[in-house]
Amino acid sequence: MDIGIAFPSYIDAWREVQAAEAAGFTHAWFFDSQLIYSDVYATMALAAQHTSRIRLGTLVAIPTNRIAPVTASAIATINKLAPGRVTLAMGTGYTGRNTMGLNSVPVSIFKEYTQQVGGYFGEKTSCSVKETKSAGSGWCTPTMADSSTSKTLSRSIWRPTVHGP
Repeated sequence: MDIGIAFPSYIDAWREVQAAEAAGFTHAWFFDSQLIYSDVYATMALAAQHTSRIRLGTLVAIPTNRIAPVTASAIATINKLAPGRVTLAMGTGYTGRNTMGLNSVPVSIFKEYTQQVGGYFGEKTSCSVKETKSAGSGWCTPTMADSSTSKTLSRSIWRPTVHGP
């Protein structure tokens, strides 16, 4: 059975992740809200250096807080430190953007962003989007590329999801 645990992104979170791994947790998730926590990728890098089995993931990375190539590079760097143990989960940024006085990212922008990030890993992403007056919802499903290198990296880190109002 897989059991995950979520952590605020702070520099010493690796200590708790290490303890969670020892206790049998299979996944550690890190919040990406810049005005509340430390940088999610710095936190994940330290967790990667101090663990060997537990999967590490964003919960959730927010489009527009970083341009697509920066997000792709950051998660690829974490994957280099923890090969095959990294997941990039992305969302519309309800909490992270509200702390900056911004609304969540519209699903149409989310869709475009996930396609851009996925493109750096040789992926084609198809999205199904339903938007309402008050909120948008939808999902994106990656399609694996033919390259074995892209497949390996993509399967390791590419898990686009939609979260938000």
